[in-house]
Amino acid sequence: MCSLPNLHFRLNYLGEKSGVGWRQNALRHSYASYRLAAVPDAPKVALEMGNSPEKLFRHYRELVTPDAAKEWFAIMPPPAR
Repeated sequence: MCSLPNLHFRLNYLGEKSGVGWRQNALRHSYASYRLAAVPDAPKVALEMGNSPEKLFRHYRELVTPDAAKEWFAIMPPPAR
């Protein structure tokens, strides 16, 4: 369950309005793929996610390049004015 109120509803709504759509657990799946590329240590990433290294290898291994992972984790909101 998400700790932020109505996050699931809001993401679905925004996805629908933008025409992009939103998949359940999309951010979790993205994190797993990019984190495993950035830190090629499946047991460490599995511990962070509460998952098993076997599951990470089965679903997320080699989907993302290390360079793409570096870019993904560098995404930041613009500075406050």
